[in-house]
Amino acid sequence: MNKLYPLKLKGCSKSAIWGGNILSEKYNKLTHDDNIGESWELTCRDKERNLIENGPFAGKTINEFIKTYGDTVVGSNFKGGRFPLLIKLLNSASPLSVQVHPDDEYALKNENEYGKTEMWYIMEADEDSELVIGVKNYDKEAFRIAAKNGNLESFLGRVKVKPGDCFFIPAGLVHAIGKGILLCEVQQNSDVTYRVYDYNRKDANGDLRELHLESALDVIREYTSDEVNALAHTSAPITPVSKNAETLIACEKFAVEKVKVTSSDILTCDMTSFLSLTFTKGEGSIVYNSEDYSFKAGETYYIPAGLGEFSVNGDAEIICASIKQ
Repeated sequence: MNKLYPLKLKGCSKSAIWGGNILSEKYNKLTHDDNIGESWELTCRDKERNLIENGPFAGKTINEFIKTYGDTVVGSNFKGGRFPLLIKLLNSASPLSVQVHPDDEYALKNENEYGKTEMWYIMEADEDSELVIGVKNYDKEAFRIAAKNGNLESFLGRVKVKPGDCFFIPAGLVHAIGKGILLCEVQQNSDVTYRVYDYNRKDANGDLRELHLESALDVIREYTSDEVNALAHTSAPITPVSKNAETLIACEKFAVEKVKVTSSDILTCDMTSFLSLTFTKGEGSIVYNSEDYSFKAGETYYIPAGLGEFSVNGDAEIICASIKQ
């Protein structure tokens, strides 16, 4: 069996009516259509599977790699079943729909799917860019009427964003990404979304895009900012991946750290979890067992659990995701 090494992943690009051109023009994420909205940087789903671009497993999928080695390369914190995380780069040339995600209990019962808790790290943002985060003065019936009439504004919390900002989006929190934003998203491995309002946009067939108002009303929660912050840090204290790591999120579903490398840094991947390294700035190389693995901004590597110490050389910013529970 081949020795483990850092796996460079090819993102799965997806077009969207709200997508832009940053992912294709700046980060070389390609698809057959225009308006690339997302690049799924780490995905082990049935239809979307990253190809490995380097080493002995080049041309194989990440699913095939994990099947070959077993759950040990995912980590001892993994309890089996579906691969736990889905990681994306997302670019919005126009606003995404106002939406909400269910938790595991509701999604498994009603969708035969896991729920969706996520986080966003802002990579780029226009000066006037903003997010919808949460609801205010929430009343279920009044919200239902306002949603049907396309008049939700008085219920929506909005926040301006800038590069470097981080937002935690637990299941049940109403949210939307505004125009002019590039972000890295770490989420549960789920694709369940309930649209509440979509600006009366039409799909490729000319039909209004489907809304899921009644399901959304079942799962919406009126979180306070303190409650969201508490949920973002429910995990036991994690062991940082390096001395320069900043913990952004450490919740029950995932941990996310940011590492800034100015020359060289030593990172460690122990037996408890794989690491997903998404390079949000810069370029350089990962060095492991005297082998160099080059990277540039917009690329993602999968570090198998138990790989141990490796160095990152260059000038870079990294979003590191794991399951450290």
